[in-house]
Amino acid sequence: MSEYLHVEKTFLDQLAALGWEVIDQGQDIPSDPAKSLRINFRQWLLPEVFAKSVMTLNTTAEGKPWLKAKQLQDLQDQILRQPNRTLLEANEAIQKLLFKAQVDVNEITGEQDPVVKLIDFVNPENNHFLAINQFRIDTPGCVKQFIIPDIVLFVNGIPLAVVECKKGGPTCANPMAEAYEQLQRYMNRRKATQQQGLKEGEPRLFHCNTLLIRSCGVEADYGTITSGDEHYYPWKTQWPQPDTIAQGMNQQQQLINGMLNKANLLSMLRTSSVFKDTDGGPRIKVVCRYQQFRAANKIIERLRNGSTAEEKSGVVWHTQGSGK
Repeated sequence: MSEYLHVEKTFLDQLAALGWEVIDQGQDIPSDPAKSLRINFRQWLLPEVFAKSVMTLNTTAEGKPWLKAKQLQDLQDQILRQPNRTLLEANEAIQKLLFKAQVDVNEITGEQDPVVKLIDFVNPENNHFLAINQFRIDTPGCVKQFIIPDIVLFVNGIPLAVVECKKGGPTCANPMAEAYEQLQRYMNRRKATQQQGLKEGEPRLFHCNTLLIRSCGVEADYGTITSGDEHYYPWKTQWPQPDTIAQGMNQQQQLINGMLNKANLLSMLRTSSVFKDTDGGPRIKVVCRYQQFRAANKIIERLRNGSTAEEKSGVVWHTQGSGK
C-alpha cells in the first residue's frame, strides 16, 4: 500500500500536473487489457493511440490527414517486427525510425516514399503523452506468467520510458538496488537466469526505450537499457526553468519536473540519446547527464541569440569526471 501511495501515485500525480494523461489502474493485478488501451496483455505498443496520433501529425498543406489505414499498420509493423535482433539492435533500429520513417506514397499529393512523423520533435504539445501504471504484459513460456512494470510512459502510443517504484521497509532494505534488479528482470537481462537458460521478462517492451527510471520516493535516478547499477544518475537541473524552483523538491520531484516535462524528454531523445562502441567491450546506449544537457542547450542558445562574438562565446566549467 505504501509503495503505491508514497511513490507510484505521487509520480503519476506530478506527471498529470505537467500535462500528461494518466491512467491509474490502482495497485491490483490488472485483469482487463482494455483499461490500458489494448486488445490483449501481449501488446506493448498502444495500437489505437499510435494510429490516431500519427495520423494527426501528418497532414497536407491544407491540414488534411493523408495516411491510410494500411500505411498506419505498416508503420506499426516496422516498429513491432524486429526479427533475429538483440534488444540493443532492435532499440537502435527503432530509434532511427522515430527520427525518420517512410511509407510508399502520399496518395493525395502523389509524393513517392514520403517521410512520416511518428513524433513531432519541434512542437512537443502536438504529441500525445500518456502514463499508465501497473502495465501488465503476459509472458507465456517464462518463469512467471506476466510482468507488471509500475509505470510506463508513452508518446503517441510508443513506450519511451519504464519506471520501477520501490518503498524501503522491513521487506525492502535497499529499494534502489531492488528496483534495478526488477528492471533487469523485465528486460530478461539478469545474468543468473540467462546462465540457467530461463526466460523471465519481455524485451520487446524495451525495443523503443529511451529511459529506465527507478525511484523510492525520496531518491530517483535514470539510465538506459545497457546501464549498470553504477551508471544510474539523478537529474539535478530544471533548465530552461530556473533551478531555484527545485527548492524543497526531492530527487523524484526534480527528475519528473526537469527531465519528464514534454519538451525536455523529446529533446533528450532527439539530441542526446546515442549508441557507441566501448574500448574492448560491448556496444552500449548512452543518454546525457543533466549537466551535459544544460550546458549543450545553453551553448546553442548563446550561438543563436548572441549578436556579437563575445555574446556567442564563453567558457563551460565542469568538474573532473562530469562527462564533458
